[in-house]
Amino acid sequence: MNVSCSVTKRKYATDRLEQKRIREKLYSNDGFIERLSQETELSGHNGCVNCLEWTSDGALLASGSDDLTVRIWEPLHHRQVKCFQTGHQSNIFSVKFLHNNGNRVIATAAADGQVRIHNVEQEETLNVYNCHRYHRVKRLAVSPVAPSLIWSCGEDGNVRVLDMRQRHSCSSNGDSGCGNVCVNLNGENISSLSTNSAQTKSIDISPSRPYLAVGGNDQYVRIFDLRMLKSCAADFIDSYGWGPRDEPSTFYCVPGHISTQPSKSNRKPSLFESVRSISSTFVSFNQTGSELLVNLGSEQIYLFDMESRSVSSRVSIPRLQRSLCSKLDRIEHENGKTVLHKNGIHNGFRTPSNGFPSQDWVALKGKANDYFYEEKYTDAIACYSRAIELCDSKQQFLYANRALAFIKRKWTGDTYAALRDCQMALSFDSSYPKAHLRLLRCLVELGWNNEASEWSEMIQTSLPCLTSEPSFTSLLKDIEAKNAKASSKPSSNKTESGHLTEQELNHRRNARDYKYRYCGHCNAATDIKEANFFGSGDGKYVVAGSDDGSFFFWDKSSTNLVRILIGDESIVNCLQPNPVMCMLASSGIDSTVKLWSPGNPHAHNPHLRTDLHDVASANQKRLKSDPMEMLLFMNNPFFQSATGGGRGDGGDPDEDYSSGEEEQAMPDSCRTS
Repeated sequence: MNVSCSVTKRKYATDRLEQKRIREKLYSNDGFIERLSQETELSGHNGCVNCLEWTSDGALLASGSDDLTVRIWEPLHHRQVKCFQTGHQSNIFSVKFLHNNGNRVIATAAADGQVRIHNVEQEETLNVYNCHRYHRVKRLAVSPVAPSLIWSCGEDGNVRVLDMRQRHSCSSNGDSGCGNVCVNLNGENISSLSTNSAQTKSIDISPSRPYLAVGGNDQYVRIFDLRMLKSCAADFIDSYGWGPRDEPSTFYCVPGHISTQPSKSNRKPSLFESVRSISSTFVSFNQTGSELLVNLGSEQIYLFDMESRSVSSRVSIPRLQRSLCSKLDRIEHENGKTVLHKNGIHNGFRTPSNGFPSQDWVALKGKANDYFYEEKYTDAIACYSRAIELCDSKQQFLYANRALAFIKRKWTGDTYAALRDCQMALSFDSSYPKAHLRLLRCLVELGWNNEASEWSEMIQTSLPCLTSEPSFTSLLKDIEAKNAKASSKPSSNKTESGHLTEQELNHRRNARDYKYRYCGHCNAATDIKEANFFGSGDGKYVVAGSDDGSFFFWDKSSTNLVRILIGDESIVNCLQPNPVMCMLASSGIDSTVKLWSPGNPHAHNPHLRTDLHDVASANQKRLKSDPMEMLLFMNNPFFQSATGGGRGDGGDPDEDYSSGEEEQAMPDSCRTS
């Protein structure tokens, strides 16, 4: 692909449809991803490069560094056009071009607690904001809807709005004196205690909806309607109106398996937790604002559907149980016994509505089963995921088989992912035995004792033929043992909810669960690691950096890992896609900025990792390791070349439901860093 030629054609194309066609040609070709390679390395900084930002036309790139400078680049010409000292006294964490200023004005934020506004052409600092009171300022956000406003988030727990239309002088009367706080995670609407331990780590504003996403040093991402925040309401009401009355003004997003873990923002962390804790290192909306991508430190990457109000499986399990009981009561009986659907009938799958199975997904299912027998669980999961995409009816056995592969692999969050798959399987076939047994197994491993007890009672009442299965008997013993252990412990009146307001508790109870999960990278060593959509429109891919010096590409809808490139000697933190063409800018611990674009498909790519699942498995081991051990052995060859896809006990996803369920996996550990 001749990028420069295509860019020139787009620039001089007068027809909008022609411009759109060329733009999509520059960005949407799937083959480009397979050819992505390092185009050049931009040198100039003398420290880690912590932030990158493209102009809206993709012509310029800004980078901020530990060397306290900002540099402006022309990536297509591989040259630096400007470098200036920002006046910051510590690491620069965020840089933004301000709208409606012809790319002449930028904002920077740093660890010195300052937000600074600069005129790029004159290399002059126009204003300095000290509102965050020497707490590190981690991210800035801007919106074309309100081009005069800048949002900043800092480790004081506040999101502030800086209005360029007004003169501002920071007050010496404490945080409240500046009067520009729009979100306070230490405010009285969240906790009745003044611990001041909550921090804001990341923010983003939806480009097409009035939403502000705020990530902090806990597992929750908080979404606020900007029309309801007095410091910036007027601009967004003018653009969006008031909207439907049933839209919530505030709601939370959190992966369901960690929604019930104690939040650390309301108590002093232990030494171990201070080294590694769950936090939102980056949040990013897609172009339509319908999806939100969250990179959770010491965890995985999650995509949340802004148009869905799906809640955690812990909340939905009782509803599913009531629904299944009603369905099972109506199942026909033969000779007094419930008729169960066992594999072996219809060759292990049911015929789709068109009467003929799709050979593509059938072949993928067989390949996935082969991988499972070889204990290559990651490969099996990838094949099952692709088969689910291709199979219109998304039948129960694909979800149940993938659930067992998740259970065997045991990566962080896998048990909960298996639980969700079992729920999907039962939505297609309420009497599917493997799904019932595997769901019960997940509840036991997650430690959800009450839910496990209730599910086992439902099986005994509605599916008595399963009670003679060895796997059910074993699970029942585990449930009884855990309940006995829980009842023997002295009760404690000290709970996390004791000092949270009822409003905050409601937001947490009704938090929305994720739609997709992306695994394989490691986000534990730094708290500025990004994750972004990549591709035209709402993006077909998800990209993120990792502690192993690589960056990863996942197919957005199947969640399969499709490519890994080496991008840094140590850690890749930043990945910013060019907004108009297939080009990526990356940076990390190295002092350079690297540009990636489609190259010669026949040329050797020295940065390409071909051992995708081995790399992913090694990163998951690192994610679960002791943080001190991780720091000591980060560059150990073991972590760079560890093999295995989560080897574990055997099992046959397509055997009769009584097979392969006896082994009990240990609970998945969602360790905080």
